Order: sequence, then structure tokens, then C-alpha cells
Amino acid sequence: MDPVTHFCSGIVAKNFLTKKRDITTTIIFGLVSMSPDIDNFIGISGNPFLYLLHHRGFTHSFLGGFILAYILYLISKMIKYSDDKLLINFYILILIHILLDVFTNYGTQVFLPFGNSRVGLNAIFIIDPIYLIILIILYFATKRRVNTIFSSYPIIFTFILIFTYPVMTLLIKTTYEFKLKGNNQNIIVTTAPFSPIFWKIIEDKGDNYVMYLSYKPDEKLIYKKPDKNLYEILDKEENLQIFKWFLKYPYVNIKKETNKTIYEIADLRFEFPFRQNPFILKIIVENDNVTYIFMNYHKNLSYI
Repeated sequence: MDPVTHFCSGIVAKNFLTKKRDITTTIIFGLVSMSPDIDNFIGISGNPFLYLLHHRGFTHSFLGGFILAYILYLISKMIKYSDDKLLINFYILILIHILLDVFTNYGTQVFLPFGNSRVGLNAIFIIDPIYLIILIILYFATKRRVNTIFSSYPIIFTFILIFTYPVMTLLIKTTYEFKLKGNNQNIIVTTAPFSPIFWKIIEDKGDNYVMYLSYKPDEKLIYKKPDKNLYEILDKEENLQIFKWFLKYPYVNIKKETNKTIYEIADLRFEFPFRQNPFILKIIVENDNVTYIFMNYHKNLSYI
């Protein structure tokens, strides 16, 4: 999810997790909710492959999230900020962040360091204005704490209110996918801008994928899958291995020139007809050399 949505989820949770209503508490809870995205700073390394590997990595895992919560708890003590159950509340805020990211299609490594599988439910687009508006309404609706059943079970009701919309979008997506599949089990429904109103559909056709948007079912696009030779290239260099690990629904465009073959590899999760895919890896095989280019990162290799 985007940072603003994470901040808003934190201030909604604040209304249930603490009795404090001051602006300092609101800002702290909002910032703690955003804190797992501190891994974005890996981008300053200049290596985008490391970004793919570490963004939504350890700080987005259940163990790493607790360590991050404990560090933020110690920092709060240093700046003389205190509250009841502060460590627990910080961990709850970070768990909310992690679980909301799981509902997107990017994938979140929630089991690190025990496994680096990326979990993504493909139910919410990375920027969801509908959900953001719902969170803002929830914040103002729950800002004044009243003595009701809501205040008796704060953690439960925090999760119910914040996750009602994501769970509903997942149910809508699952129902729509089930309806489309029928006897064809090779159909994937994933997010598009303004999901759950609109969706992106990917059909696995063996050597190819067919992709279209739910509101334009007749405008189908065909994408070629990578072949064995291309996977062998990806297997033999560390950065390329990371990119292969990142891929979920990979496709490739191949251009042949004199003594040169150019492969452009990307993932259908991030492919839309109205914009360029942000994660395109270009591999150029020429004579005894391989060059790859990814997000302004260039590297030349001996033939692999």
C-alpha cells in the first residue's frame, strides 16, 4: 500500500488502542504504521536488484516486524513518550502494515528469515482511493472514544474495521475468478486501478499468456513466456537470479539483430496497456558477451 494509506490505518488503530487523543500520539502511531517501509532506503545502494530483494523483506516479516517495534519502543522511551502497552501497540500497528501489503500483488516476505517466499493475495491495488476514503471516515467516526463494546475489545475491533474492506475485495476477487474459471483452471484474476470495481485477467495458454481488463474483455493482448534458454541465462548471475525469483507471471519480447539477440523480460502483475511496465529487464546477448540493463543499472558479463 502507499504511505498515506498506511499512515491512515495507524491513526484509525490509535483510536482503539490508546486513550490518548493528542496530536503527538496521532503522529507517532501514524509514523509507526509506516515504519516497515524504511526498507525503501535500500534504493540508495544504486542496485535495483537489491531493492527487489529487500523491499517488503525483513521489516515486513513477523519476526522483523517485532524487532522493529522493539527498536521504536526504545526510541519512544528515549524521547520520553510513554503509554500503556506501547510495545504491543507498536507491533500491532506494524502487523497491520504487513498484512495490508499482503493483500496487494507485489508480494511480502512475511516468513523471513525462515523463508523468502513472497505472499501476495492480489486483492487491492497499490493505491486504492476508495480504501483511503474509508479509512479517513473511520478515523473521524471513531475519534471520540466512547464506553461501548468497541472499547472493551480494542484489538479485535481495530482489525475488524481496518480489514473489512480488504477482506471484502478478496472475496469479490475470489468469486469473480471462480466464475471466470468454469472448466478452465488456468485463469488468474489480479488487481487493476480501482479494484474491486475493475480487475485484470491473465489466462495461462501454455507458451503464452493472454491478458485483458475486466471492462475491456474483447481487447486481449498476447504475451510470450520465457523459454528454457533464457532461464538458463537468468540462473547464472546473482542479480539475474534475484530478478528470476521476483517474477511471477513473466513474459518476454525478443528482438533479433545482426549477431545480437535482445530479450526484454517483465511481469504481467505490473503490465497495463496504458503505461510502461516499471520492471523491465533488458538482456543483450552479442557474440561472447551478455549485457543487462535494469532501471538505469548496467552490467557487462563474459558469455554465460
